[in-house]
Amino acid sequence: MAKRREAVRPSGSVPAELLDPDASVWRSDRAAADWLEGHGLAWVDRMSAGPLNRRKWAAIGWARANGWTRTLANGCVLPDWRRMREAGICRADGASMVERLRHGGVDV
Repeated sequence: MAKRREAVRPSGSVPAELLDPDASVWRSDRAAADWLEGHGLAWVDRMSAGPLNRRKWAAIGWARANGWTRTLANGCVLPDWRRMREAGICRADGASMVERLRHGGVDV
């Protein structure tokens, strides 16, 4: 029988910048890197694609660092997007994918 997913109770409050996809901190690599450093998080290469990716990957890093995760039956630990969405953090997956494609030189 498959194990149920386990959600970890979050700790800490959500930084205001993660709630605002248009926050100035996501507009440049330098500002985002400073924000990450201030929160003890690491830069992810995909962040250089643009502001949506910087915010998305910062949110993923913040979620993992603060226990906003769920563990699948196979042991894979993922951000708990349902909990994050309820807290006001949106994924913007389609838009961030288009942003990555354009960054890679694909005309979309």
